[in-house]
Formats: sequence, structure tokens, C-alpha cells
Amino acid sequence: MGGGRIDIALIFLRQLGVVLTGGLVVGNVLVAGSSSLLQGQLSSVKASDPVLVATVEILLAIVAMVSVLFPALAATRVDAAKVLRDQ
Repeated sequence: MGGGRIDIALIFLRQLGVVLTGGLVVGNVLVAGSSSLLQGQLSSVKASDPVLVATVEILLAIVAMVSVLFPALAATRVDAAKVLRDQ
């Protein structure tokens, strides 16, 4: 009945991948579009610096993965039969 633990974890990871990819694409478009506006606020860094943008993207991806980890682990520990019986 239902999926195994790996299947449930993969559902969470697929959803994370979709949201993360969409967010990174939209973020890159916004960075490219607003770099001239942001340049006035930054003193020693270019707004479109690829190293800076990549570093921020990696950090955001790590935070997103950690935030999905705990609900995914909790969902894999749930006994589906017990939950259905209790309802």
C-alpha cells in the first residue's frame, strides 16, 4: 500500500527541484534586469558579478534542501496503515 520510504523522499525532492529551478530562473532574470539599479547601492562589488550570483544561488539551494529535509524525514517515518486506521 502506498510508496516506500525512498518513493516518498523522491516526491519531496522532485517538488524541491521544481520550485528551486523556477526560483533560480526568475532570480537570474531579476538580477540581469535590475543590475543597473543595484549598482548604485553596492560600493565594491558589481551587481552582475557571476561569482557573487553563483554563491548566493548555492547558499539558497542549500537552505532550501535543509528546509525540505525535516518534513521529508518525518513523512518517511509515518506508518500509512496506522494513520488510515486512526481516521
